[in-house]
Amino acid sequence: MFTKKEINAIRFYQGDTRKRINNVRFSESENETGFYGNPHAYKTMNCLMFDGIENEKERIAEDRDSLKPQIFLEVEKVVEVYYEIFRAMYKSVSAEKNSSEIQRLYRVDRGISVQEMISSGKTCSFTSTSKVSCPKEYFLRKKELILLEIVLLPDIPCLDFEEVFGDDYYFSDQREVLLPPFLRASFYEGKLTKAEEEYRDVDGQPPQGKYIVIVDRLHLPDQLMTIQEWDDAWKDLRWGSRKAASFLEKLIEGGEPTPQEIEDYCLWKKGFQKIILEGFQKTKSEWSESGDLLQYQRKCLTKDIKKKIKEFDICRKKYKKNMKICNCLLVTASVMPLLCMALSFVKEIEVGMRIVAMVASAGTLFLTRFLKVEAYALKLYQRSKTCLKLRDLRRQMKYEHNWSLEKLKEYTEMFRIIMNEDTGLSLQNLQTQIDYEEELFQNKMISM
Repeated sequence: MFTKKEINAIRFYQGDTRKRINNVRFSESENETGFYGNPHAYKTMNCLMFDGIENEKERIAEDRDSLKPQIFLEVEKVVEVYYEIFRAMYKSVSAEKNSSEIQRLYRVDRGISVQEMISSGKTCSFTSTSKVSCPKEYFLRKKELILLEIVLLPDIPCLDFEEVFGDDYYFSDQREVLLPPFLRASFYEGKLTKAEEEYRDVDGQPPQGKYIVIVDRLHLPDQLMTIQEWDDAWKDLRWGSRKAASFLEKLIEGGEPTPQEIEDYCLWKKGFQKIILEGFQKTKSEWSESGDLLQYQRKCLTKDIKKKIKEFDICRKKYKKNMKICNCLLVTASVMPLLCMALSFVKEIEVGMRIVAMVASAGTLFLTRFLKVEAYALKLYQRSKTCLKLRDLRRQMKYEHNWSLEKLKEYTEMFRIIMNEDTGLSLQNLQTQIDYEEELFQNKMISM
């Protein structure tokens, strides 16, 4: 049900940085490098969804090494992770749309985060919860603990990691369910149990309290940004990422930021939140239009086929144009020696015609070998064949009246086979080009 990008985003968010060996296995000894090798990056990502800098300060006070400013330098990837996870949430809830089950979930949170959620009336960031009420000790390493008992109504976009990963669930003991930001939430004071009163936060203090939280639906605005506003928001986000990273590093090192630095950082976070909100709204709109998982996946498949047809058609036209130009030059160059030979009987231009004839012969040889090495004919055949097959597949889908999950899988498999065949032809063409180049090199060595 989920794409590889969606799975990778979910794994990254939950802190599973194991290196992928192939499509089905993960290394137990090697971790990913670069951006996707950052463990616990979710802590930094979540800070971006809270106003002010108090959330950052409390996380630093709990553990100075918990935040990773360097991920701001690749803020496009951070946004992409948010989008992929949210899209996967909608897929998950659509697959279980007939479920009427109300879930009870549990979370141990820091006081500052809960107060902001109460103030705003919604979840502020991705919110990790558990299906078990007894938290592990490392979840208690927060300041000013508040316990949350969350009542999750049906049809709320979320991700149950046990269902997503199955046997590959790296932190299976946590039994985690991830909730999205922007969920409407109502808070009601609860009573701590005897066992809960024994919990201690990072400072050795007991929990400040407990809330029963009812979450019922997403609160996303209907108004989308204009294209210019979207471009400006992204420009500001990219431009300010290095400055934001420096600001967070300063906080971690114990520096005292100026009021202007705090204002700039908070404005940058506001821009990030607007881009996340906009992307979530677009995903919600897509699902509202498609209606369910089958419709959504059908729409995605149709979109991918259309994209590939357009991409390959551009290549096909380019190869055809290049072949036409080269063939015209080749025809011209091939008749030039005969024309020059005829004109060479005129004594005054005899030498000039012989030179032109030799240049034309060399040009003919060059163009012949160039066409052979570039393999335009093979590439044109490949792209034409793939385009025709994709157009035929799109035509079949257009006139299909009996859509079902099995029929969707059938068309998806047909698309996969066509793309695999195209990949095979690409590799054959590449090998042919390599062989021609090697042949030309060997001939050159022999002639020397």
